[in-house]
Amino acid sequence: MTVGGPEEADPLDEMARENDVIRRLDERLAEFATSLSDGADVAPGEIAEGLRLYAQYVGAHARRFDESLQPEARPVAMPTCFEHLDAISRDRRGLSERIARAQKAVDAYAAAGDAMGRAGLVKELEAFTQHEYEQVRYENDYPLSCLRATLPEDAAQRVRTGFDRTVGQVGDLDRHIDRYLGETPGKVAALLAIRCAQPGCPQRATAEGYPAANGHLGIRGPAGWKLVPAAPRASKDGKRLVVVDVDFWCPDHRNAGGSVPSTMAGRTDLELGTRTTTEPPVAACCGPVPSQLS
Repeated sequence: MTVGGPEEADPLDEMARENDVIRRLDERLAEFATSLSDGADVAPGEIAEGLRLYAQYVGAHARRFDESLQPEARPVAMPTCFEHLDAISRDRRGLSERIARAQKAVDAYAAAGDAMGRAGLVKELEAFTQHEYEQVRYENDYPLSCLRATLPEDAAQRVRTGFDRTVGQVGDLDRHIDRYLGETPGKVAALLAIRCAQPGCPQRATAEGYPAANGHLGIRGPAGWKLVPAAPRASKDGKRLVVVDVDFWCPDHRNAGGSVPSTMAGRTDLELGTRTTTEPPVAACCGPVPSQLS
């Protein structure tokens, strides 16, 4: 299942679906803050791209809320719902300023790269992501929840018709965010000891395990190490544990056995559950086990 997926026919369900996309993107930005706080390096460009996508997606979501949902909701909403509708719109108008503050911290960190810049970026990302998390929860719990009891079917259909004007824009952003979450690592979940696949090579190093998209586990090798261009091998160890062998070549043997295929050139990471060669697909971490292992 992708992050976005097809739009929901019911406009309130669609608003909730979009909020789930927003929440997951917000969580990735929060994971960047955790990684930075733990001393890990995070590319400033990856953070900046996340902020850019966040601003565009929330902007599209807010326009649907204000231009299509609000005009139909106000005539039928309970009076106590008005303050919630207003609060959501008011907060979204401040998004560009919050994005600008976070981006300024990213730029400062990129320019200096020192402890002060890192600490400033962590502070801004933590404040930003906590605020946005609360807003998504608030929108789901109040205006969207109370409107489910009051929005008649004909009004809901008019809202859906309004949403249809931006289906292409939202769908395009869904796909970009899905790809972004799949390609940018979250916070490091585990450190993994690895060794070179070349027989007799004594080199050892540490790889990082991190949460990737769709519940997969990503493995990122250290600088200079390359993935062996073959699918990982999965096996069962007991009833609940799946063991996955992933081979790396050290910098001295990165071209062992021939040139690295173009599809793997420059790759130092792997998301388990995706196909990295023409060999059969392999198990996704915490996902279905291949039939031959069942």
